Amino acid sequence: MVLRADSGFYSSKVTEACSKAGVSYSVTVKTSKALHKVIAAIKEEDWTPIPYWIDDGADVAETTYRPFF
Repeated sequence: MVLRADSGFYSSKVTEACSKAGVSYSVTVKTSKALHKVIAAIKEEDWTPIPYWIDDGADVAETTYRPFF
């Protein structure tokens, strides 16, 4: 089972409940200064273009971010 949720579900209670139940999850995070710093630190070559509905597509990259600790 996988939970995919928007930022309205961004809370430690949701992620802790998923972890406890063995559910994988992806929750959109609310932006913050700390998150902007993490994103800015991603190297340009680590971004991967993906098809998307907007004309120029979108880029994705993986990083770590621990918002509730």
